[in-house]
Amino acid sequence: DLRHLIVLAVFLALVLVLVGRRRMLTSIEKQLVRLGPVQISLLFLVGIWAGLIVLDSYTYLLIVLVLGAGYGLVRANALKAVAGIAMTVASLLVFAQHGEVDWKAGAIMSLGSMTGAWLGALIASNERSRVWVFRVLIVTIVAELIYMVTTR
Repeated sequence: DLRHLIVLAVFLALVLVLVGRRRMLTSIEKQLVRLGPVQISLLFLVGIWAGLIVLDSYTYLLIVLVLGAGYGLVRANALKAVAGIAMTVASLLVFAQHGEVDWKAGAIMSLGSMTGAWLGALIASNERSRVWVFRVLIVTIVAELIYMVTTR
């Protein structure tokens, strides 16, 4: 059942974020950022997940970039934004070709998304606010899990 797979994946994201919380909260990159076959494979799998399922794909991307590849959280967020552009353009082209895009609603959501992204980038750059952002991430994932488990 796809629903069970998604719940398991979200739970795994929560576990990985909690286990790697020190690394997630630090701004210092490891001496050597690793982009070997394992990291590239994980990034590719996250890309597939993002394209097919979408749910929590940015969280998974951050987990791989920070915990797997050794990027600092700020740079990982910047890379996440670049990857987001590619994912958005790829899916938008297909949806637009099939007439599935509500451009007005999309424009409104895009304005909200750009505002949130701008604020998020400012907040992520502030050392003291990272703890609060991390806490919000944890609360959001837990709430998401509760919702998915308690609803059908």
